[in-house]
Order: sequence, then structure tokens, then C-alpha cells
Amino acid sequence: MKSNEINTVQAVWLRVPQAVQLTGLSRSKIYELLSSGAIRSASLRNPGQRHATRLIDRESLLAFIDSHVETR
Repeated sequence: MKSNEINTVQAVWLRVPQAVQLTGLSRSKIYELLSSGAIRSASLRNPGQRHATRLIDRESLLAFIDSHVETR
């Protein structure tokens, strides 16, 4: 690899702030889509842990947006 090449890795799973930044949707809209089942997510929580890490499936998020693209 040349020193001027840049590696770019796109995450398969996103945290909510990353999903907001990627799409421009609000945090509340992301949670609304999660609640309705419109996009896939995973909740990572260890036994006894109070809070979980919510991860959003990037592909399902982008597919949801693509399904709403209007062509004229």
C-alpha cells in the first residue's frame, strides 16, 4: 500500500450518533424507526448491566431511506 492511500472502512453496525450523522435524520426519528421495526438493531447488554449499547444495522437504515426516494 502506498503511503498516500487512505483506508476507509465502513462500519456494518452504527451507534445512534453515527446514524444521525450519516443520514441527517434526528435522534428521535432514529428511535421512532427502531421502535416501529422499520430498521434493524441489536442491543448489547451483559447480565446485570443496567444500560445497553444499541447498534443499528447500516444496511437496513440505508435501505429504508432508499425505499422512500422519489423519482420524477
